[in-house]
Amino acid sequence: MKILMIAKSNIRKNKGISVMLMILILIATILLYTAVSILLDINTFVDDKNKELNGADYVVGLPSEYKDAAVNTLKELKGYQYSELEDVVLTSSGDIRNVTNDEKKQSTGYAILNADKKENLSKLKIIDKGNKKLENSIIVPYFLKVANGYHTGDTIEIGIGNKTKNYVIYGFAEDIIFATPTNITFYKCYVFDKEFNSLMSEQKQKITFIKAKLERGTKTDQFDTTFIKHFNAQQSNKKADLLTLDYATMKIGLCLFLSIIMAILIVFSIIIIVIVLTVMRFTIVSHIESNIKNIGSMQAMGYRPYQLIMAIVLQFSIISIFGYLIGMIMASFSSGIVKNIVSSSIGLEWKSSMNLLAALVSLVLILALVSSVSYFTSRKIKMITPIIALRNGIESHNFKKSYFPLDRTPVNYNILLGLKSFFYHTKQNITIIIVVLLMSFVCIFSFAANYNFNIDTTAFLQLVGMEKAQLSVVVEDKDASNIFADIKQMKHVKKTVQLYEKNMTVVAKKKEITTLFKVCNDYNKLSINTVIKGRYPKHDNEIAATNLILKRLHAKIGDVIHVKNGEKAVEFLVVGVTQQISYLGKCAMITEEGMRRLDTSYKPSQIYVYLDSSKYTKAVSKEIKNHYKDKNISIDNVEKIIDTTLAPMQKALAILCLVCTIITLSIIALILYLFIKIRLLKERVRLGAAKAIGYTTRQLIAQVVVSFCPTCFIGALIGAVMARFLINPLVALMLSTSGIVKCHMIINPLLLFGTFFGISVFSIVITALVAVRIRKITPCELF
Repeated sequence: MKILMIAKSNIRKNKGISVMLMILILIATILLYTAVSILLDINTFVDDKNKELNGADYVVGLPSEYKDAAVNTLKELKGYQYSELEDVVLTSSGDIRNVTNDEKKQSTGYAILNADKKENLSKLKIIDKGNKKLENSIIVPYFLKVANGYHTGDTIEIGIGNKTKNYVIYGFAEDIIFATPTNITFYKCYVFDKEFNSLMSEQKQKITFIKAKLERGTKTDQFDTTFIKHFNAQQSNKKADLLTLDYATMKIGLCLFLSIIMAILIVFSIIIIVIVLTVMRFTIVSHIESNIKNIGSMQAMGYRPYQLIMAIVLQFSIISIFGYLIGMIMASFSSGIVKNIVSSSIGLEWKSSMNLLAALVSLVLILALVSSVSYFTSRKIKMITPIIALRNGIESHNFKKSYFPLDRTPVNYNILLGLKSFFYHTKQNITIIIVVLLMSFVCIFSFAANYNFNIDTTAFLQLVGMEKAQLSVVVEDKDASNIFADIKQMKHVKKTVQLYEKNMTVVAKKKEITTLFKVCNDYNKLSINTVIKGRYPKHDNEIAATNLILKRLHAKIGDVIHVKNGEKAVEFLVVGVTQQISYLGKCAMITEEGMRRLDTSYKPSQIYVYLDSSKYTKAVSKEIKNHYKDKNISIDNVEKIIDTTLAPMQKALAILCLVCTIITLSIIALILYLFIKIRLLKERVRLGAAKAIGYTTRQLIAQVVVSFCPTCFIGALIGAVMARFLINPLVALMLSTSGIVKCHMIINPLLLFGTFFGISVFSIVITALVAVRIRKITPCELF
């Protein structure tokens, strides 16, 4: 009881610090609990959602003529249970626009299915179902509702091939495998029977989706490898382009970006906790120094040092518990905001309840850190005896060297007094510097992420492994090479690159990995360079592979590995190491000549077109369409596809950037307010005496500004320097599970200077505003 009374008394005496620490802890609690609960719930949520929809474990998309062969191959594989076949209108090149919202067109692909056909696998469950079904009704992905603001009843315009059709949204649907465009760049939509048959009749090539359910415990990614290997072996004399999607891989891709955002929030919350601990340590040290006589008196009255230490521990534990409880209440009230952010990231309707484990983890982490730091800092009390306390401790004497003697330094007295005060309060300065540098680092990190996702996307595309061009042209025609040559000569075309993708298997030391292969005629022409060591392949026997693949194969540059296409295996020499997040970091690259060693009938069917400027994209695309009307050609606007893919990430990062900025400025303002207030209370007599001998309020405010602002300048500068050198290694570390080794995010010098300048000016303004309290100090009040 005595310890509790002392703790309560200390809280009452330090209301300002107590309130500030409580605010910081509640902010940290909101961020920490939210991030931890989402990370703990996300996998279970996705699995439960897939179970609710009876989602497919494996999906194969292929020309309908191969569907029987594919089903027979599936039946031969271990782990297969049953499957369903579904005709689909599939196009990789199209666009969508919400007419009701007057939205700009987005380039995307489509997989359009029949809503009237009863499904047992990946069931159609309509969200926000409309009242009336129309002939042109359409059901679109739930992602468009939460990320793009689509609503039931909106009119949308869909471009498929050379035709544009208007539809009215009848509702929204969820599917784990087709949840977001960041996972797969087309939307899975449903129309009703009459409209579906009309669309199917216009298709040049019939496509079928085979949705398979696998036995429990079957690893879907390994099943995918086995299926591709067996199917290609059986179809060695034919060419069938496969689209294979397995649940485990798509689930990882679905959760990856959200997990990164939550990891950033956890780091941010820990930084805030570190700030709390830093301020708390300074407060305890200041409390001991300013109350040394009281501490000695209490020991003389019979209080043991251990009791006084535990009173301080209890004091800050009470503050932490109250901050935690308020933070948890606020976190529950902000669940709607969290739901929108999570739903727009994963394209599924997020539902969550109170996560007791996340709440417990947050409480234990905060209390453990607060209790430990308060205990070890307050142990200094053990060194204080009643006799030392009566002498006011050796700390009451100042033997420090005077770096700015008033009689010998040719500088304005107000500036000198401010600088002397700055050097005298070393511990306080260190505390402020640590707080400001951490906030400066966080602020620059969020700005840099926003810049590299929203303004200059080059670094992001390097991480993802997406090529940046204006157009992608796919030609399914025997005369494709001549068409490519003609396109290269068109006006405003700067260059073209032949780039083809195919799933094949790499083998080394009895280990096999099915991976995406990129086949290119000249890798040096690519605008996005993903090589981190060595070089791109130049000759027909060379290969470059991602760091993740080479690690799993225990291979390195200079080693020989095998590539299998069906039953044919060919040796390749590893000449380069690449990295990318897409396809879960599994990708390899060979030349066109190398591809012909694996498939003698190989002919390039896709090129990327680079223009003099993006303003010519529409004109060149139209020219190609008009010139080759009778050819089977599909054209994609690559820039718009990239924009569509990045849209949900850009929104999430913009919100993160705003939150980080607000919290940064708020914390700096709180810290400065608290420390300046304490300084004014401690130096009330000196300031009153200064006024009595002729110093004006303005001069004394200037002294306070000079004594506080250098710490903010130094902290902001160190934070900016740390950000310049640590952000890229930190991002690479966060993405290391995807095989990322190096990151090349652009850290604009203007961003560094702007943050430093902004924090510096903000600190001057806040310091001056708080220091205005000096006006209320008068010499008369001191007597």
